[in-house]
Amino acid sequence: MKKFMAMIMAGAVLNAFAADKPINFGKELFNVPETTPAAVSFTLPARVKSVYITGPEYNGKPTKVFACYGVPAGKDGKKVPGVVLLHGSGGTAFANWVALWNSRGYAAIAVDYHGRMPRGGGWKSSSANVANPAGGPSENNRYKMGVPHAESFTYHAVAAALMAHSVLAAQDGVDADKIGVVGISMGGVLALRVAGIDHRLNFATAIYGCGNMMRGTVFGDRSRKNYKMSEAGVREYIESHDPLVYLPAARCPVFMVNNTNDPFFRTKPWLETLAAVKSGAYQSMRMNFKHGHVNSDVPEIKLFADWVNGKNVELPQLSAPVRIGDKLGAAVSGIKAASWTAELIWTADKGYGVNRKWQSSPAQFNASGNQLEAEFPAGCKHAFFRVSNKNGAGFTTPHILF
Repeated sequence: MKKFMAMIMAGAVLNAFAADKPINFGKELFNVPETTPAAVSFTLPARVKSVYITGPEYNGKPTKVFACYGVPAGKDGKKVPGVVLLHGSGGTAFANWVALWNSRGYAAIAVDYHGRMPRGGGWKSSSANVANPAGGPSENNRYKMGVPHAESFTYHAVAAALMAHSVLAAQDGVDADKIGVVGISMGGVLALRVAGIDHRLNFATAIYGCGNMMRGTVFGDRSRKNYKMSEAGVREYIESHDPLVYLPAARCPVFMVNNTNDPFFRTKPWLETLAAVKSGAYQSMRMNFKHGHVNSDVPEIKLFADWVNGKNVELPQLSAPVRIGDKLGAAVSGIKAASWTAELIWTADKGYGVNRKWQSSPAQFNASGNQLEAEFPAGCKHAFFRVSNKNGAGFTTPHILF
């Protein structure tokens, strides 16, 4: 039998970066901020309002952060849970994204955290935004180091998310103890920062985004080159801006979704980010999951939010896989096996490159429904189990490398 070494990436915290110089997000950012109505040039969905949130000063001037929010009617007068929505790069505060979550029984607020505002309500259009004259720093400043922390993109983006949370929690009919955050791509990066800063959150979901941004991600590679970051600048980002500075302090469960071949957030830093979560990490690694706002709303996102908020849904609890001879296995609980299907996703390619060829092989539940089992594929270098329900919502085990 060939010798191998397996490493469970989510088995231990891999804190690659020092966290000795975090940004100070003052208590004032957690207060309910002032808001004023914001006029838009399009028709808002029913029950959705648009506002400017009075934000912190930028370059000596007050900022106004654009946001859309909506609160659905609760059943029998009960308060509803809520979610803060953080767009990805090129996006904005999409009103229709708010309406989507309202239709699911959630209050929602979408906030533009990079000095823009929408010119249309469609949440699946990345180009439907314009500059907000009173906005804070643009996303082009996200790797601009050497400025006071209170002038940085990270500070203003986190502040926008914190204030949006407070605005939503203050609305009639919203259960302030049941508000989570969902972020897409760069919004996922922000959600991971906020998870460790805003201890009011009851869950955090990052779609595509991860930490370890200065190595192993396209954003890190590009930022060092395109922004001509000095070694001091890279060090400052690592010590003060990377999500791994903040994420280990999260108190809520964290759910991360990604593509096996994502061109921006590669597998290694993504797994290292999961490993830094101490408050309960859940994951969904998908094959053929194209990056972007258009594809981001996969069914497991709502299922996870429903489960956290005590709704009557099943969410699998999955252990790390182990190899015994020519078999791979992983423990599973929390679900009825008859309602779920299983597969083993694996690759024979070494490393963490985005061009690795991933394959799906059959996997089964044992007779008791508490164990996943699959044949060990010849030449396998990296594998994980995935279980999916009839609606396509899927969750994956920690990964195992050989």
